[in-house]
Amino acid sequence: MRQKKTEQKVESALLSVLEMEESVRILEEQVATWTDIRDELHVRALVAETPLASAEFSEMERQLSVANSALSHQRSELLERRIAYERLVSAWHPEEEL
Repeated sequence: MRQKKTEQKVESALLSVLEMEESVRILEEQVATWTDIRDELHVRALVAETPLASAEFSEMERQLSVANSALSHQRSELLERRIAYERLVSAWHPEEEL
């Protein structure tokens, strides 16, 4: 019975790691896209020199800052989940069934 619980914990930890990896991957793609948009808005703000262009650039800068902060947090969380998973796996000694 104890073996089954440990196996379930290992499986749950692995699923948690995989879900967080997917979340990080998605946010990395979004940050890359938003970085490109920000760069375009920056050029537009420099060329147009209008308050609207500057405001759009500033807003994208703010959004990108928040996204980068969230990405950093998610990467830290992923690392913690991987460590927890590795600890579970190293302590787990599945019984061989004959």
